[in-house]
Amino acid sequence: MTVGETRNVIALENSDGMERRQNMNDSQRLLDHADQIHTTEMGVDRIKRNLHLDTEDIVAYCKNKILDKNCKITRKEKNWYCEVDDVQITVHAYRYTIITAHKIKMKRAQDNQDNIL
Repeated sequence: MTVGETRNVIALENSDGMERRQNMNDSQRLLDHADQIHTTEMGVDRIKRNLHLDTEDIVAYCKNKILDKNCKITRKEKNWYCEVDDVQITVHAYRYTIITAHKIKMKRAQDNQDNIL
C-alpha cells in the first residue's frame, strides 16, 4: 500500500529523513481542525501570486483542496504538506496557518505518479 492509495496511512518524515508510517489519526488531526485553518494577509498575497488565483477567499480555496478526498497529506516535522491536483499547500502543524502554496512542477508530479505505479 502506498500513501497515495489511501487516507488511512500517511507518510511522516522525521528530521533525519527517515520515513515512518502513521495511521489515519495523525492526518485526521488536520482534517478535524479544518475550521481553524487560516492565513495572514501576506499569506493571501503569496498564495494568490504563486497559484495565479483571482479568487478573494483564499482560505476557502485552500480548505477545499485540503478536504478533497484525493488530497495526499504528509507531515514533515512542524508542517503539513497537502498535495492535490497540481497544487501543494503547506500548513503549520500546530497553528493551522497556511504558510504557502505552490504549483507542482510537471517533473515532480510525474515522479510522484511513477512512485504510485
